[in-house]
Amino acid sequence: MNLSIQKPFNEEFNQVNQTLLLAALYSIMPLGIFLNITQFIVYLRKKFTESTMSIFCIAISTNNILVLITVFLRFIAAIKIYDYEENTYIGCKLASFCIRVVFHACTWLNFLLTLDRLVYILYPNRFTFFQLKINVIKLIILMYTLLFCLNSPSFFIDSSIVQINSSNATELSYICTASPQLSITRELFAQFFGIFVPFSLIFVSNAVLIIKVMNSRKKISSTRDMNFAFTLVISNIVFLVTFLPLSAFLFALMFIIVNPAITSNPEIMSYFGLFETCAFIIACYDYSFGLIVQLYFNKLFRREFLMMVNELYGILNKNRQASLTFSSN
Repeated sequence: MNLSIQKPFNEEFNQVNQTLLLAALYSIMPLGIFLNITQFIVYLRKKFTESTMSIFCIAISTNNILVLITVFLRFIAAIKIYDYEENTYIGCKLASFCIRVVFHACTWLNFLLTLDRLVYILYPNRFTFFQLKINVIKLIILMYTLLFCLNSPSFFIDSSIVQINSSNATELSYICTASPQLSITRELFAQFFGIFVPFSLIFVSNAVLIIKVMNSRKKISSTRDMNFAFTLVISNIVFLVTFLPLSAFLFALMFIIVNPAITSNPEIMSYFGLFETCAFIIACYDYSFGLIVQLYFNKLFRREFLMMVNELYGILNKNRQASLTFSSN
């Protein structure tokens, strides 16, 4: 899981790739950061902070912002008009480590939120661990600590300069390098513990939640809880679907690591670079537009959001009237 945007050698694919990178850089990324900040603020409202759910939701919004920032920097490094090189000695270690941690944290945070709601809705009086906010905070800190350890092999990656020959020109490029043993081991651990395990747990926990809700309404303590359970399932489905292309890219990357001779084929690498860009953009849609899903499916969130907008409008209108009164005097 090197997660570095490739620079396609084929000129036609290069133009398409550069256009997509620029379009995403100035649309999805800034809009996604703004929407996540808005979602973060909504979850700070008293109606949500009364439960531990808000801690998970705030952590997810914060992590989404970090994901978008790291991808933003990756896209800048891949766009030719910007003089920014990511694959330096420090960049190969730090950038790879950071983007792996925040991407893996997305899947684990979604699973922990699903588990929290599953336990709260179905067994509200049997498990008290998730009812204490300090325990939830400790659990999230532990999760990040384990992800830091899991992705620590990134600090053993080096940077080197290679010559790339294409039909049109020859160029020098910085690349991140590591021994085959380190690369394969790193990818296996990252994909198993960072993707396969949390994906499987999300799928199982959502299946259990759906079955329990459909078979026994008595398990659901209120309409609000059932509404949130439904919204959570929809959010997780959207997350899994949008992450599938990136998962496919990571498996393809594993194949390239095992067969390094593929990198000498400019045509294949052009396809691979364009596919990588598309996979990142699709994944970023989920990290950017979670607010839209919440507004559409979650009645409580929608009500709190509208109340916040009305309160903000009232404050702005009051300040405007005060300013007009002061000017007239």
